[in-house]
Amino acid sequence: GGTLVCAAAVFHLAKPLIAPLFIVALVVALVAALWGRVRLMASWLVPAGVLILLVNVLLIRRAPWLGEAMAWHAYHVLIAVALAVVALGLMSDRRRWG
Repeated sequence: GGTLVCAAAVFHLAKPLIAPLFIVALVVALVAALWGRVRLMASWLVPAGVLILLVNVLLIRRAPWLGEAMAWHAYHVLIAVALAVVALGLMSDRRRWG
């Protein structure tokens, strides 16, 4: 019983904070990726992929100029592209450093 109450409280209290926390997490990830690029001479692909995710969340997710269906599809296509870019960047960095 107590677990269900806690889960419901977290769900209702966290719901308005999910989007802002996700945006903050993407900004932190972008700063970390840029830091890795500058400090470790890592690939530009990782920061580029994270930037695609951030722009996607801020501009595409609920873009009124795209229409609901097109925004939904564009959002998910860009997620796939961004994850592929990040993965490619991480793999190229791993190959470079062994």
